[in-house]
Amino acid sequence: MAKNKVDQINDAFIEILAKQNAKGYEQYIRSINQELIKNVESLTPEKVKKIISNAKIDVDDIALLFIIQNAILMIVGKRVNKKQRRSLLPIVGLLGLYSIKNPKRFVRKISHISKGRGLNEREQQAFNLINEFKLSNAKVLKDARKVARRQLDTSRLKSKTSKRMIQDLNKGIEEKKSIKQIKNGLIKKYNKLSNIERALDTELHAQSEYVRLEHSKAIGFTHKTWKTQGDKRVRDTHFHDGVANKRVPIDSEFRAGGLRASQPGDTKLPPSDRIRCRCYLIYD
Repeated sequence: MAKNKVDQINDAFIEILAKQNAKGYEQYIRSINQELIKNVESLTPEKVKKIISNAKIDVDDIALLFIIQNAILMIVGKRVNKKQRRSLLPIVGLLGLYSIKNPKRFVRKISHISKGRGLNEREQQAFNLINEFKLSNAKVLKDARKVARRQLDTSRLKSKTSKRMIQDLNKGIEEKKSIKQIKNGLIKKYNKLSNIERALDTELHAQSEYVRLEHSKAIGFTHKTWKTQGDKRVRDTHFHDGVANKRVPIDSEFRAGGLRASQPGDTKLPPSDRIRCRCYLIYD
């Protein structure tokens, strides 16, 4: 069965932004892993937290694009009243300039325009609309950036990477390998691009949902509903089965299978319910 337009738009934003931000995110993850490896013999929770908080990554552009994504989903899903629609008028104008029949092409175009460089006349018109929307959502955007960065830090702090590194260090010592051999092994294992790409897909999806939640609250929505993709790939877990199509107040948590989460990708969830989750929320 063909995906509906909301699913297609969601997928397009995550896929395109993952590709466009892969290099920056790779550098972010590798810088953390390299510092963890460098200090693997003396890692403590405090040192791990400091290493992660010192890592640099720019989430400004991503946060803006996720707010635009949320506005588009609200418009396409026809889930806004007249008052709410007024706050989305710049994005209504944007959709008048560019078609969303091909969501991936649309996201690439909007991402390019949002940077404000090398624009033609129509793109400049679209950039002005994006800038108008950005200025009218300045507080939401500021909060969204903080949430996105905090979510990244929390995710990395909860990661088991540092514990696994220490286990591998101890195993290497038991096998009487030199520290140099052990560290070379850690670099080879933990800086693998495939692992980094999987983490990026998961983190961007989580950021999208965190940012969309902030924007939806600011717009005036009061409830949220957990939606799955409704296909064979939806994971069969007690949590996912329990929250599918469940509607709760916007500041409440979804609870099922002994777990709780504010939105898909929530760092309170275990990896089995979080990594590469494709669920999303709709608001009313």
